[in-house]
Amino acid sequence: MCRVNAFFLACVAGFLVTGFLVTGCSASQSAYNGNSNDNTMYEATLEQLSLQDKQQIESVISDWYGGVKVTIANNAFVDSSTVRIERKTHVDDRGLPIEGRHNNQALSFTLLKQGETCLLRNNQTGVTSALTSASCTY
Repeated sequence: MCRVNAFFLACVAGFLVTGFLVTGCSASQSAYNGNSNDNTMYEATLEQLSLQDKQQIESVISDWYGGVKVTIANNAFVDSSTVRIERKTHVDDRGLPIEGRHNNQALSFTLLKQGETCLLRNNQTGVTSALTSASCTY
């Protein structure tokens, strides 16, 4: 009886793993289809981040947060479509946090492409803004 139960469990586990893999593969096939009239937004990256692109992205993010100065890395959105920005902690003269540990959430942004337009999405609010100077790819 134990052998039958073990065999049954192995078959069910194999089915679940196979079902998971098939589902994972089918989900990854929803890529860009090449239709420029498509209004669907797809995650995108930049080939390189120019100074003009960097300044525009920082300006858009700053505007979303009431003019707070924002700095992004020189390779932001080059290797990944998502960037997270942590808030700077206030430190004393010794470099120790004034408020102790903080639990500020990192801000998250995704670069998207819709047709020929490159968009920046604020993942917290869902708001998007078109980037006029950036040239992003799928």
